[in-house]
Amino acid sequence: SKDVVEAFKWGVACGTATTFSDDLATAEFIKETYGKVEVEKR
Repeated sequence: SKDVVEAFKWGVACGTATTFSDDLATAEFIKETYGKVEVEKR
């Protein structure tokens, strides 16, 4: 995707999910976290 906001959301989801995991985050946990990421455009 060439959508910078979408890429940012995935990056935040990956980092957040890994932070709250004992090891690297699973794809399932990343997808779950992605659904909770909100980006506010200004």
